Amino acid sequence: FGSLTGARTTEQIAKLVENASIHIPYITTAYGYLLGMKGFGQSAATVLNHITHMRNTIGQSVIMGENGLNPAGKETQQSFRVLTNQFKNAKNRDEAIQSLYEKYQRLGIVNQNVKVREFTRLVNKSGIKTIDLLAKESLLTRGWTPLKGIKKVHQTTTQLYTAEDDLFRIATYEKELKVLRTANRGLPKVQRVSAEALELKAAEIVRNTMPTYDLVPYAARW
Repeated sequence: FGSLTGARTTEQIAKLVENASIHIPYITTAYGYLLGMKGFGQSAATVLNHITHMRNTIGQSVIMGENGLNPAGKETQQSFRVLTNQFKNAKNRDEAIQSLYEKYQRLGIVNQNVKVREFTRLVNKSGIKTIDLLAKESLLTRGWTPLKGIKKVHQTTTQLYTAEDDLFRIATYEKELKVLRTANRGLPKVQRVSAEALELKAAEIVRNTMPTYDLVPYAARW
C-alpha cells in the first residue's frame, strides 16, 4: 500500500536491474553489511522464535477484542481459509479465494506486519543483495541440501508469522464491512454510498486500528 503498490514491469527490465553492476564505496558497502546483519538478526529473533509467534497471535486477537470485535467469529474462520490457500503451490490454489486475497492486497489489508517488513527493508536496503537475489544466488539454491532445508524453514516461518497478523486483519475488515453495509442500508437511498466506497472505508478502519507498516512514518523506520 504505497506509491508502487500494484506496479508492474517487464521481465527484461527486471533482469536488467538484477544484473546491474554499480560501483559502491567501501564505507557504503560496510554500512550495507551492517544493515544486512541487523536485518537477518531481527529475522532470526522474530520468525524463528516460537514465543514471538504466540505473542503475535495473542496480541492481534487482543487488539481486535479491544476494538469491540469478536476475534473468534465466523469471519476469522473465513480468514483462516483464505490464508491456508496461500500456503499451497500456486497451481493448487483455489482461484476464487486467491482473487479475494489479491483484493485484500490492493486494499492494503494484508502483508502489513511491522516486524517482518522492517527486517526485510533492512536487508533489501543494505545494498548487499535483496532477499530474492540472496535466495537465487546463494548456496541455498546450489545443491547443498541442509541449507536448502534451512531456507525452506525460514520462508515458511516468515509466511506463518505474517499470516498470524493477516488472520485478524482480514477478520476485522469483514466485520467492519458488515457493520458499514448495515448502516448504509439504513440511510435514505440518495445518501447511500457504493459497495466500493464501503470496502475502502472498511480497509481504512483496519489500517488505522491495527498495526500497519505503511502508516509508520519514514523517520521512525530508522
